Amino acid sequence: MATGGRWIAVAAAVTVLVLACPPHPGARAWGLEELRRVRVEVAAPEGVDPVDLEVEVLKRFRHLGIRPDPLAPATLRLAVRTAADSRSAGLELEEGVCLQRDPLRCTSAVTWAEAAVTRDPAEPVAALLGQVLDRFEEAWRRANPGRPAP
Repeated sequence: MATGGRWIAVAAAVTVLVLACPPHPGARAWGLEELRRVRVEVAAPEGVDPVDLEVEVLKRFRHLGIRPDPLAPATLRLAVRTAADSRSAGLELEEGVCLQRDPLRCTSAVTWAEAAVTRDPAEPVAALLGQVLDRFEEAWRRANPGRPAP
């Protein structure tokens, strides 16, 4: 097998292992620890009301004890996209970060992200939004194990 073929085989094997193995129960969701307030930004295609999407996000956050705050240092972005043959919903958390070796060098970076994709552009946006919010909630609960469930 050629060198390129070996890399493909290794990449395929690693992908199968990653997908087949659930996260370790003690695994942390990096970037979500102690998240209690966020700015929320929503981008939606024509025909999808971004206010409705934001309301769904805020309902789920209220359930978790995360409150919206336009002055919060963290921004949660929801982007819904529709193409000719697919639809997707992506959720990402962007926060300020600083270098450990030089704390005065700071920028913003995505510290957590998740997406749901369907090959059916007619798939309801609510279903995709529910998938990414479920994944966010699961990761947030792993990162904040001491927080009681509402």
